[in-house]
Amino acid sequence: MKHRSIVILLSVLAAGAAQGQLKPPAEPKAAQAAPSAPATPTAPLPPPSDPVADAKKEAASKIAAEWLKLIDNADYGKAWDECSALFREKVTRQQWVDGIPKNRAEFGKFNTRKLFGAVYRKTMPGAPDGDYVTVRFLSDFEKNPAAEELVTLTYQGGAWRPLGYMLR
Repeated sequence: MKHRSIVILLSVLAAGAAQGQLKPPAEPKAAQAAPSAPATPTAPLPPPSDPVADAKKEAASKIAAEWLKLIDNADYGKAWDECSALFREKVTRQQWVDGIPKNRAEFGKFNTRKLFGAVYRKTMPGAPDGDYVTVRFLSDFEKNPAAEELVTLTYQGGAWRPLGYMLR
């Protein structure tokens, strides 16, 4: 998203600079007196789509949604089992099984979630280069109807596997 925002911002700045350099041709005096419709600015073009990255984001988003169902159903051990090896090296099964219910308790009972977007990357801090997708969900919990869940996945062993989870 940050990259896309920068691209859009640069497009807007470039369009503004180009418009500032262009001078319209002089109009005849009769045309100057007639009122004209205000010029409408043109919207910047979206960045080009990458079908491979889009397919990866879609596949990882489906896996993230299914994986979150394990957590919703308090199947924390199975959720940990499905995580990437890198995640399991950093977080023991017992830490995960003990920690997730405590972290989610302040949010109350889970109600619904909606996919909000996904970002594909080839690098992730503290991890080797590879395929990474961070999926963002807007989630409704009993005590926090405007929560956000982020699931970061990595492609490992022929499958997308969770690498991180954040609830805020």
